[in-house]
Amino acid sequence: MGPTDNRVLREALTAQLLGRVADSLDITPTQFQRAKVAYETVSDVVTSNADPRLAGAKVFPQGSFAIGTVVRPLNDDDSEFDVDLACRLAANTSLSPVLAKQLVGAPLAADGRYAAKLEEKARCWRVNYAGEFHLDICPLVVADTTDAIPDKELARWILTNPEGYAKWFNERADRARTRMMLDHAVLKAEVVPFPEDNVDKGWLRRIVQLLKRHRDTWCDRVEGWQAEFAPISIIITTLAAMSFEHEFRSGRSFAGAYDLIRRVIAGMPAYIEQRNVGGQMQWWVQSPVAAENFANRWNQDARWALAFWEWHAVALASVNELASVTGLDGARPLLDSSYGASSAARVINSYSLQVRSARDSNALRFAPAAGGLTASSAIAGTPVSRHTFFGD
Repeated sequence: MGPTDNRVLREALTAQLLGRVADSLDITPTQFQRAKVAYETVSDVVTSNADPRLAGAKVFPQGSFAIGTVVRPLNDDDSEFDVDLACRLAANTSLSPVLAKQLVGAPLAADGRYAAKLEEKARCWRVNYAGEFHLDICPLVVADTTDAIPDKELARWILTNPEGYAKWFNERADRARTRMMLDHAVLKAEVVPFPEDNVDKGWLRRIVQLLKRHRDTWCDRVEGWQAEFAPISIIITTLAAMSFEHEFRSGRSFAGAYDLIRRVIAGMPAYIEQRNVGGQMQWWVQSPVAAENFANRWNQDARWALAFWEWHAVALASVNELASVTGLDGARPLLDSSYGASSAARVINSYSLQVRSARDSNALRFAPAAGGLTASSAIAGTPVSRHTFFGD
C-alpha cells in the first residue's frame, strides 16, 4: 500500500470515527421521548388557558431540538440537557416584554404539576425535570414580518426569527425545501408537533454536534477567561451551515467525508464580517433570517472574538491531526481530548467490535468510497472515487 493509499485509509477511518462520535452525542431514545411528552404537556397547559390574551398563541420548539443538533451532556453523571421552546403571542411590540413574560408563565404557575418545578429566568420560564432535563419557554411577539424576543432586562424587544432559522438550517441539512404551512382562518392557540428523532441526520448536523462538543471539552481544558467567553452555539451553527452551503453550491467533488468536514470547519471564519457602523468597526455574524447580529456581544467585550479565534484554530487542528495518526490506538487520545473520554470509549469499542466481527467472518474489506472499512463483500476492490458526501 503506497503513501496515497495510506492517506486515503487514514482519512476514511477519521470520517468513520467522527461520524460515530457525532452519533454518540445524541440523547437516548428514552430521553427524547420524555422531552417530547414534556413539551406536549407544557405547551397544552399554556395554549389551553382561558386568558383571551393567549388566544392565537403558537408554541414551537427552537434551538437544537428544532434543527436536530442536540448534544448530550459532557459528563455521563450529569444528565441534564435543555429543551428550548418559544410561545409566540398574537400581539405586537406594543405589548410590554414584562407582561408578555407574565402571560406565558401564569398558566404554569397556577398548575399544580408545574408550580414546584417552575423557575423564573431573565427572559423565560424554566420547568425543571430533576436529573433529566429542563424546558425553557420564552415569549415572542409579532414584529412586522418577523418576531421579537425580550432582552434580558425585559426593557425592550429584539428582532429575531427562531422558526425561520430552523427552516433555513433544516433546508440546508436536508437538501430539500420544507413545505409552507397555511395559517388557520379561526384564531386559536396552536402547538407545533415536536420534531421527530432524525436518525439519518446527514453531515451538516453531525459537524455542528462535533463542533459544539469540541467547544465544551475545550472549555474544560483552557485556563483563564477563555472558557467564560467560549463561542455560543448559534454562532457555531450558523457559520458551519454557511460554510457547508458554500461547499454544497460550489459543485466541488470530495475525496470523502473527511474532506468535507475539514473544508466546512476551515471555511467558517469567512462568514464573520467587520462592518463600519457610525465610524466604528463592529463584528457581525448576520442572522440569515432576521435583522439580528449573533456576534453583538463581541462588540461589547473583545474577549468574545478572541476566544472564538482561539477555539476555532484548535478545532481545525484537532481534525487535521486526527487524520495524521495511524489506527485506533493513535486516534483514541485525540478523540478523548477533543470530544470527551466517554464518547471516545463508546466509539472505539463499538468500532473495534464491528471490525473484529467482520474479520472473524472473513468479510472485512477496505472500500474508501464507502467510507473506509466495511463488512460488505459487494464492493470489494472498488477503486477510490470522488463524490460528494452531503447527505447520508
